[in-house]
Amino acid sequence: MDVDNLGAVFSGKLQNESLSKYHTLSRTLETFFTGYLNELCEEFYVYPGEGLCRECIDNAKERRIETRVESEEGDLVREYFRLARDEVCENCAPNRLTLPYVVYAGGDDTLIAAPLGCSGQTCPSHTGRLQKVLM
Repeated sequence: MDVDNLGAVFSGKLQNESLSKYHTLSRTLETFFTGYLNELCEEFYVYPGEGLCRECIDNAKERRIETRVESEEGDLVREYFRLARDEVCENCAPNRLTLPYVVYAGGDDTLIAAPLGCSGQTCPSHTGRLQKVLM
C-alpha cells in the first residue's frame, strides 16, 4: 500500500494551509499506519483445526480453509477455520492466528505479508479504510 502523491500534497497542495492542517494530516496518517492498521489486520484471523474442540469446529464447518504444501515426502495438508471471537470457546480462543502481518509501516509506505488467499481481502479493506480516514 502506498499513498499516491502524498509528497505532492505536503509540498504543494497544502501550500496555503496553516501549520495545524499539516500537523493534523501528519498525525492522522501516523495513527493509521502505526496503530489502526494492526487492528485492521486482526479482523483476518483463523484458528488451526488441531487447536479447536469439536464444538468450535462444528460452528465453523462452512468456513473451513485448507492449505496444501507439496513435498517429496507427500502433501502436507492443514485445515483452518474462520470464526468470530464470540463463536469460539474460551479454551480454543488462545489458538487464534492473525493471517496478515504488518512487516513495515512508515511514512506512506506499508508492506503487509499475508497468505495468497487472504491478501485479496485484506488490501482492498485497508485501502478503503485509509480513504475514509483521509476524507
